[in-house]
Amino acid sequence: MPRRFLTLLAALCCGVVASAQVQVMTIHRTDGTTVDYPVTTIDSVTFSTLEPAELDNEYEYNMTVTPITAVTEVCSVQGRTYRLDDAAQTGALSVSIPADGVGTTYDLSTAAAQGVALQLAGTDITEGLTGSLRVQKDKSGKFLTLVLEASWQGNTLRANYSGTYAVAYTASGRFTVTPASGTAYKGRMASVFTMTEGTGGTRHFAFGPVDTTSPADMQGGDCVVWFSVSAAKLGTGTFSVAEAAGSYTLRLIDYKRQVVTEALAGTTGTITTALDPEGSNNTFYIALDLTLQDGTHIVADYFGSTTTVASLDDLYFDRAAENSMIITNDVGEETANVPLVGMQMRESGIFTYFYLMKQPNDDPDDNFLTPMIKIKTSLIDTGEIDLAAAEARTWEVKYQTFQLSSQDNEYMNKANDGTLSVSRNEDGTYSIYLDLLDCYTTPWGSTTGGTQSALRIFYDGPASPYTGSK
Repeated sequence: MPRRFLTLLAALCCGVVASAQVQVMTIHRTDGTTVDYPVTTIDSVTFSTLEPAELDNEYEYNMTVTPITAVTEVCSVQGRTYRLDDAAQTGALSVSIPADGVGTTYDLSTAAAQGVALQLAGTDITEGLTGSLRVQKDKSGKFLTLVLEASWQGNTLRANYSGTYAVAYTASGRFTVTPASGTAYKGRMASVFTMTEGTGGTRHFAFGPVDTTSPADMQGGDCVVWFSVSAAKLGTGTFSVAEAAGSYTLRLIDYKRQVVTEALAGTTGTITTALDPEGSNNTFYIALDLTLQDGTHIVADYFGSTTTVASLDDLYFDRAAENSMIITNDVGEETANVPLVGMQMRESGIFTYFYLMKQPNDDPDDNFLTPMIKIKTSLIDTGEIDLAAAEARTWEVKYQTFQLSSQDNEYMNKANDGTLSVSRNEDGTYSIYLDLLDCYTTPWGSTTGGTQSALRIFYDGPASPYTGSK
């Protein structure tokens, strides 16, 4: 084939390829993504500014405005979810905030860390989210305002609602009590009691795992949570206990360990109470998410009927009827229950030593045979001592594997959980109550250990002279 013909053919082929190319316009979005458009169908490009629509009980997604027909507040121990319904009543948009988040303006760029979540058409909005959110109620709690401005990945979402709202409750009907160390108690809130002080006064609630109509029967379970809410706070929703310390009380009654723990300064978390939307005086929504000053974490939520009683005093346990030593294992099973027949005592310097005798002729110096409690004498008659928080070099307990002390002891393990009270009665006898968990930190403070067994000693009676050799 002649060379000129081949050259012409190659040129024609190149021309066909060139004519097939199309120029495109690339749009660079603010979120970093790009979109390409062919320019063969575009005559010119102009830019203009569109003012956002004024929303009145509406939400707008990517410039499409949808009326909000109803709002429902769904309460749970995890927080509050506001479901915004459209004409299809599908709850197309939902907003979730912490239980105590009403009245707070949230920065959506840190939404997840703050317990805030958005969902549109069943899809969580997370990546690249910016904007703000605020949910507010009036003083009556019956009127809600919700304002949302959000953008992500080139999308925009706005909502503005002011009006009434319905309330729904999502409750598990279960509770969990998790001590700072040791075994957690979990169960169904089988019984919930209520009691009111006087007429319209403080309302008390108590719940536990035993299904009964009698508070006294609750002692058959592991524990009971008993809390009260002032009349001013009852039914008003969620409040922070750290900010309203005078509006509540709470006590955890541990029947297995025979210990009552009161919520004191340092307790954090929230309490939620709501009245029955149908108007029943015996139906409530209650939710607790609290961490007590000793590290115990209590979580519970319940919606339903309660049993009204005149008194909750029968929830309190009686101390052991006999002077005794009780040991339970790490799951709360009793492994020893031994009567105590007497007690010997000696004083040395700033300390007093008590030896609890299982038999009259037991050797008080044998710590495998005889429990020994050493306490700084100045702590006698000072009430219940938190052994984990006690000052350095103020107490020791020695009995078999329970070889524990206060902090800064050079050779004994430091107890992480326990209480002790020692009092001298008017007739010269002593009352000693010890509850000690075998959970400790080593003297070097670097490791923890222990069997999680509990040693409980109950003694009311005289103290005889020490017969040992020390």
